[in-house]
Amino acid sequence: IDANDRFCKLYKYSFENIHNGVHISKIFIENECYKLIEENEKSSAIYIPLQTHKKSNGEEFPVQIVGGVYSLQNRKVMSILSQDITTRIKTEEEINLINSKLRESISTKDKFFSIIAHDLRSPFQGFLGSTKLMSESISLFNKNELATLSGELYNSSANLYKLLDNLLTWASMQNGSIQFEPKVHKLFPIVESVI
Repeated sequence: IDANDRFCKLYKYSFENIHNGVHISKIFIENECYKLIEENEKSSAIYIPLQTHKKSNGEEFPVQIVGGVYSLQNRKVMSILSQDITTRIKTEEEINLINSKLRESISTKDKFFSIIAHDLRSPFQGFLGSTKLMSESISLFNKNELATLSGELYNSSANLYKLLDNLLTWASMQNGSIQFEPKVHKLFPIVESVI
C-alpha cells in the first residue's frame, strides 16, 4: 500500500505504518480487496457506491470507492480513492425517516378529509332540501310551519359552522399555531349535543 496524507488521516495510520507494510486486509473487510480486483480484471474502472472499511483502531465505517485496476511492470495495480460517506448515510436515513412521517401525515390528512367530506354532506343535503322547499313553495306554508322550517335551517347551519370551526381548529393544530392544552370536560353533554 502507498497512501497520501488524507488517506492516513481518514484511516488513522501514520506514513511509517503504511510504508512498514500495513497489509490491505487490515483496511478492507472480508478480503473485499481481492474480490474487487477479480471483479474488475477486465475493466479498468472501479466504482463501488458503498463498502465498509476499517480504521487502524478497528472502527468500521462506510466508504464510496472510485478507482481503477491496471498493469504496471506485469503486476496488477489498483488505484483507489475512498470517501467516508458516514454523514451522507446518516442524512439519507434522516430523509427516509422524514419521508416516512410525511407519507403517514398525508395518509392521515386524506382519511380526515374523507371523513369531513362525508360529515359535511349530510347536513348540507338537509340544508339544501329545506331551502329548496322554502324557495319553491313558500306560499304553501303557514307561519308555524315557516318557524319550524327556519329553526331546522338554523340548527343545520349551526352544526355546519361547528363542523367547519373544528376543521379549522384541527388545521391550526397540525401547523403548530395552536398549543396543545388538555382540559377536563364533561363528556355526556358533548356527546348528547352531537347525537
